[in-house]
Parts: sequence; C-alpha cells; structure tokens
Amino acid sequence: MVSAADTYTLIVMDGACNSQTQQAIISDGETPDIDIQIISSNNIIDCNTTFVELEGNSTDDVSYSWEGPNGFMADTPTIQANTAGMYTLTITSINNDCTSQQNVEVFDEISPPSVEAEGGVIDCTNNNTLLSALTPIPNSTYTWTGPNNFSSNEQNPSVSVAGEYTVVVTSGSNGCTEELTVMALLDENFPVLEANAQDIDCINTSSVLDASLSTPAGDSIMYQWYLDDNPIGMNEIAPSIESGGTYQLIGMNTNNGCTDTLQVEVAANITEPVADAGEDAQITCDEDMVTIDASNSQGDGLSYQWFNYGGDLISEESSLDIDTASPYTLVVTDENNCTDSDDISITDNSLEPLATIELSSTAIDCINTMVELDGNPNQIDDSLLNYEWLDEDGQTIGNSSTQTVNTAGNYTLLVTNTENGCSSDSFVIVDSTIEKPTLNIAQPDMLSCNNTSVLLDASGSDDASNYFSQWFDENNMIIDSNTLNLTVDQAGTYTLLITNTDTGCSEQQSITVNSNQNLPNAVASAANALSCEGGGDVELQGDGSSTGVEFEYAWSGPSIISATNTLNITVDAAGDYTLIVSNTNNGCTAEANINVPAGGGGINTAPISVEDEACFGDNNGLISIGEIQGGNPPYLYSINGGVFTQNPQFSNLAPGNYDLLIQDIEGCEYTESLVVEGATPINIELGDNLVIQLGETVDLNLQTTADLDTVIWSDMSLVGSNPSFAPSNQTTISVTVTDENGCTETDAITIFIEKDRPVYIPSAFSPNEDGINDVFMIFGSEAIANVRVFKVYDRWGELVFSDSDFLPNDQQHGWNGLFRDKFLNPQVFVYYTEIEFTDGIVEIYKGDVTLMR
Repeated sequence: MVSAADTYTLIVMDGACNSQTQQAIISDGETPDIDIQIISSNNIIDCNTTFVELEGNSTDDVSYSWEGPNGFMADTPTIQANTAGMYTLTITSINNDCTSQQNVEVFDEISPPSVEAEGGVIDCTNNNTLLSALTPIPNSTYTWTGPNNFSSNEQNPSVSVAGEYTVVVTSGSNGCTEELTVMALLDENFPVLEANAQDIDCINTSSVLDASLSTPAGDSIMYQWYLDDNPIGMNEIAPSIESGGTYQLIGMNTNNGCTDTLQVEVAANITEPVADAGEDAQITCDEDMVTIDASNSQGDGLSYQWFNYGGDLISEESSLDIDTASPYTLVVTDENNCTDSDDISITDNSLEPLATIELSSTAIDCINTMVELDGNPNQIDDSLLNYEWLDEDGQTIGNSSTQTVNTAGNYTLLVTNTENGCSSDSFVIVDSTIEKPTLNIAQPDMLSCNNTSVLLDASGSDDASNYFSQWFDENNMIIDSNTLNLTVDQAGTYTLLITNTDTGCSEQQSITVNSNQNLPNAVASAANALSCEGGGDVELQGDGSSTGVEFEYAWSGPSIISATNTLNITVDAAGDYTLIVSNTNNGCTAEANINVPAGGGGINTAPISVEDEACFGDNNGLISIGEIQGGNPPYLYSINGGVFTQNPQFSNLAPGNYDLLIQDIEGCEYTESLVVEGATPINIELGDNLVIQLGETVDLNLQTTADLDTVIWSDMSLVGSNPSFAPSNQTTISVTVTDENGCTETDAITIFIEKDRPVYIPSAFSPNEDGINDVFMIFGSEAIANVRVFKVYDRWGELVFSDSDFLPNDQQHGWNGLFRDKFLNPQVFVYYTEIEFTDGIVEIYKGDVTLMR
C-alpha cells in the first residue's frame, strides 16, 4: 500500500531471474468544492417565514449529508430548516471519498411585538373617543374589533359606542402579533339642578337665584342663568336679581359636558300704585271751598295720606274739603307697601276785575254819528273777562270789550272774571245834537228816442252858502257837484246829497229816470228765389219784425211791384232791398237788409276727394269739395240730408255711405254718392290675469297678427314683445302698440302676488364632513332678495358666526361648525337673521339649532 502518488516498480525475482514492471500511482486526494446558499430572503425564521430554505452546491460529483438541531438529518442538496440553530453540510466526493464541510446558522425571531394600548371616555361633550395602540416596530398593522360588529384598520380609530375593544397588532418586522383589550367608557353623569328664589316686592326689592343644592356639588358644575335668552352674570351659582320673570338655569358638568336645565319663576309684586290727587284747583268768588279727591288713584288695597305745605298730616280719607289756598301732597300705599305721591296746588283766585269806560266822544252829532265805549282802555289781557253792555232800559246791547252806540242815553258796563266769577260795573252818559238839511227833487220826464235828455230839478231844497250838494249815479260815482239841477241822458237812479258844512249834518234823496228807447225788431227774408234761369217773382217777408198799432213799415229797393208800407212785399228783380220798422210811441227805428240774387244755369261739375279712416275707431274720414264749375256762388253743402254749411269740407266722418248735396245761391243743386272706407282693427292680446308667488318671474306674451312698428309697456323697464317680469306687488301692466300706419291699440293684464314667504332654517346639523347636512344655512325661494344679517351665538351669548348680504341656498354663506379654526362640541346654539324679500318687506327670524356629531 502506498499513500503517495508516484511511479512504483515491481521486481519479481526467481532465483537469479527476475522480472519487473512499473505502475504509476496518481494522487487523487483533493476535497470537493462546497457552497451553501440561503434560498430564502434571509436566514431568519419568524411569524411570516416558518422555514429557511438552504441549498448545498458543488462542482464535483458528490453526495450530501445535513445535520442540524434536534437530530435533524437530511441527504438532499436542499433542505427547509424550521428550527433555529447551526446546520452542517458534509459533501463526499464519489470519486475519492474526500469530504468537505460548511456550517450555516439559522436564527429565530418569532417574539410578538411590544404593544401599548389605551381606551377612552365617551361623554356629553365628546360623543366619540379615540382608541390608541402603539408599537415601536415600524410598518406594523392594527386590526380593531368591538361592539356592534365594529372593525377598523386605523391605528387610532374613533368610536361612539361604549364597550370592550380588541386590537391585534401585527409586527411590521416579523409578522408576529400581539392582542390587547381596552375599554371605551361611558360617562353620562348628568348634573341634577336644584334652585329657588324669593319673590320680589317693594320691601324685598331684590332676590337671589340659589342653585347651591345642585349635585354634584363643587366646582364640577358650570352654571349660567338666563332671562329671556339674555345671560345673567358668568358662572354664578347664586346671582342677585331685581326683576321678576321666568329664569332659566343651564348647568354643565365640566368633567363630561353633560347639561341639565331648570326654570325658576320669580314673581315681582313691585308694581307701584299711581297716586292721583286730581287737577289743580282755585278758590274763587263762585267757589269758596274745593274738594280734593284721590279716588282716581290706582292700586290694590290703597290707603291715603294728605299733607299740607308744612308736611303736616291733615287727613287719611280719600277726599277732603279745602278752603285755604296752599300746595298739598297725596301719598298712597298699596297692599305690597309700595307707595306713590302726587302734588296738587290750591290757589286763591277771588280778585275782582276793574270796570272802566273811556268814550271816543261825549256826544253824537252829524260828524260823530257814533260813540265808541271802550271797557278796556288800558289794553290788559281780557281773555278771562266777560263784558256785558246795558242800555238805560237795562237791555243787553253787546258783549265785547268795546261797544259802539248811535243813540244818546245812559250806558252801563258789567265786567265778570269767567275764571273766578268775580265782577264789577261802571256807567257813562252819551248826549246827542243832530240837524239835517231839507231836500226835494221833482219827478223828471221819461227818456225816449225823441226826448234824449231830461232835467233833474232839486231847486226846492235848502240852498245857502253853508250847504254843499253832490249828485251820484247808481254806481255811487260823483257826476256833478255844488248844483241843485242836473241834466242826464241815461236811465237810472240818481242820488243828491246835501251837507250842512257848519254842522256836518247831511241828507240825501234818490230819484229814478225811466227810459223808453227800446228799438223795434227788423227782420227781412225771402220766401223763394228767382229761378236758376233768373225769371219769376220773389216774396220778401218781414216775419220776426215788431208788430202792433204803434209800428210802421217802409221797404225800398230796385224793383218792388207791391205796396212798400206793408210787412211783406213782392219783387221781380235781383238786388239789395231794405226794410225800416218805426215805433211811433218813442220814435225809435230799426233796419234789415236782404239780397235777392240773380238766376243762373246750375252747377255743372264738382271735384270731390275722399280720405278713408286712418285707424280703426278714429272716425276721421274726410270729404273735400274743390272748385265748382257752374251755378252762382256762394254755395251751400250738406251730407245725408243734414243742415247746409258754407264749409266745403266734412271731417271726422265714420266709415259708411254718404250722399253729398251742393246748392248754389239760386237753389240749383248737385248730388253725388260717396263711400268712406273703415280701417282694419289691430288685434292684440296679453291673456288672462295671472297669480304668481312673490319672487317668481312671469313671461309676458303679446299676441297679435298686425305688423307692429313699436311696442311700449307701461313699465319702461320692459322691452320687446315677450319680456320677463318679476313684480314685488300686485300690478297692472299695459302695452300700447303702433302699427306701420301709425295706428295704436292697448291691452292690459293684472298680476296678483301671493306673498307666501317660504323660509326654511334647519333645527340641527352635523358638520362631520360626511357630505350630509354639514353646513347650517338658510334655504328659501326666489322671493328672498337679500339675507341682510345672519348670526349664530353660543349659549353664553358669544358670537360664533356672522355673515351678511347674500342669497339663500348657498353653502358658502353657511356655518360649518368651526369657531376660531376649531370644531365646536355638540350643543345648542341660537341664531338671528334679517331677511329682505323682493317686495321690500324685512322679516326677522330667531330660533335655536343643535350641532350634532
């Protein structure tokens, strides 16, 4: 046996003979290659990886042998190591039995993660709480389960149901888990409020709202009192008050936000009585004693006290008689011991007035025909004085401060003060000296057309150097002076005034001058005319002229073939004729003229134009006659048998048929039938009256078949044939249209407004960002023109949200529950808003809203 590689020689000897051979021994003692690869991500066993796959590799032809913990053995190149420890691979070369070994260690990391978890508390402030779980291992996951099939994969989920919650934490490093249980506790320890207060009266003018017996006691309750939604104090358990009413207490457990409310009624019997001592009074000549009476005072169970000016109690009766002028005071006390006082003044008004008379003159004469008696010569205020003037027979002749008299005699003035009834009197004597002149006017003759002036003769009147005369017409105008005789030529009443310049006395007399200067009537007419060819006789008549035995007639003219002094005559030639009518009684005459035209050949042609009615219903058709050929002017015109006129135009004609008649001076006639056509009416229609809601817009639809040129609405803001209109109040809209011919038509429609004011303001909202009712906002219809103010206050009166001047239905102008960038806890808030509608009315809405989570 050899142990080393070499060339070995074998010699075989047999005696002297030998034989040898050589054998080369090659050395083959190299160990095989070995390499262990970890097929898994690493050589660690954890809760995610339950084994590590190891693979042995060699470039030689080998066999494999594995040994490991707990007697592990295997002869495969690849093994799954599921136990931590040292694993040894031995490989043996099949060619030379040489071996190689390699070790690899598998580590164990299957410990659960360290976890800390906490529960929470659900109370009245927080209707949910956060559960928390924490592990230092990054990328770990969390699985929560709890009441009502709750599940969550959040690390710190929010829960709203009290109970036991389990979290399973899976390590982000090895997949191992840890399970912990926490509690979500429910804290709804509501406070129990107890409060009382004493009623208020005039003795106890204040009271205390005492809530000290509320539980739990101590500082764990925050108190807030309200009266008519107005806070009283800040967190006072027993505030002092001075008025009655219904007080509301809100108590909140500051540990959990739970609240309780309580109302306390405080009666206020502090209505003061009303003392009424009556009106101030006076002691007068009529009334030397007055009664002061407190019966008009108001209150229950009243007692009375009267005090004089010195403060002395003089009576405890409701009324008493007073005969001394002085101020007095009434004090009344009601059954609640509340008092009131009133003052009354009794004054002395018994002073007599002074009666004094001053005369403007001591006697009545022709210059001073009246004397004025002045009973208030000093011009004092006489608004309280009553004057009565008496003549010498004791008859009342006047009641003013002055009195005018025109008769001599004794006159008495009685002056009475109407306020106090006191009076005094005085008297005067008035004399009289009057001497009037003598006046006499003779009766004058009558004025006529023969006698055109008459003499007014007053020579029988007084006439001396101390007398002055004046004549006046019936208009009281002076027509002559300083003469007793006057010649006049006009009928009327004349007055002569004669004045004694020494005494100032005068006398006057009126005389009437009559007149008969009435002119007779003279009227001339033709009963017929000369023929159209100029032949025949014409009878001229004086019918309408004055008649009677005192009247005479005289005709003159070119060819009178009958007597000329009769009322009617006959002529046979054209020309001007004159009738003179004379009244033989007064010599007055009157004259009338008439022209007898010559005859002619009649009317040949008459150019006629017709203008039809311009617009329907205008009745403005026109017939015009141009220059007539033939006949003798002037011409007369008539239509449809109407009266004749010299106007060759007939205007303002209604549509229809017309017969035109033209007549010349000789009675020759020309006729023609004409037609005035009517205009086509414009038919427009706005439809029936409408009823809409306030804020609603209506489309006005003008329907017509006419070709319109203009459309004008009574509301100048409307334009076109189909405008939209949103009235705020009931209104009548009219439209006037004009067609291409300038014709107009009008129609109208009345729009009635139903002023429902639909405003909806929610009573609760939940700003939890779930997209449902997240914003507290105002809803309404198009009737709302503007939300002028929108404010929200918390229960302590602090403003938490405000907006103004916006339209409803807009979340951008609503409250999302934030205050100072923080979400507020659930509670009740108060809102106030002023909403202006499209008709200008402003309504105020107030109420409360609950914020929910």
